[in-house]
Amino acid sequence: MMARAEVIPKLAGWHGQAALHPFYVPVNCYAGAGLRWKTRMFYPAAGVPEDPATGSAAGPLAVHLARHSRIGYREQIEIRQGHELGRPSVLYARASGAGDRIDTVDVGGTAVVVAEGQYRITLD
Repeated sequence: MMARAEVIPKLAGWHGQAALHPFYVPVNCYAGAGLRWKTRMFYPAAGVPEDPATGSAAGPLAVHLARHSRIGYREQIEIRQGHELGRPSVLYARASGAGDRIDTVDVGGTAVVVAEGQYRITLD
């Protein structure tokens, strides 16, 4: 059974706070057990009401779970996100290390592509 992360943010109030506090931080909510997790990430101050696939939060979640013995180091977790937005994603994350030492963090997965781009760097 997949964990449910039912969160109903009040984004209008959040936008008002962002104007008062320009360094307002994102909020990542997670629920789950074992190797299966559900997350939702909100960062309206940066123009992201809700992110459908937060790779930058997947790795830290794996580290947090391993450090607190919720999973073992080198165990891969599955993270589902974005369903509520109609853009479901599945991310995978694994932390390697021991105790408080982190050696590597791996993140991968699939998401719905909504844009693509390239950076071109020109050196003078």
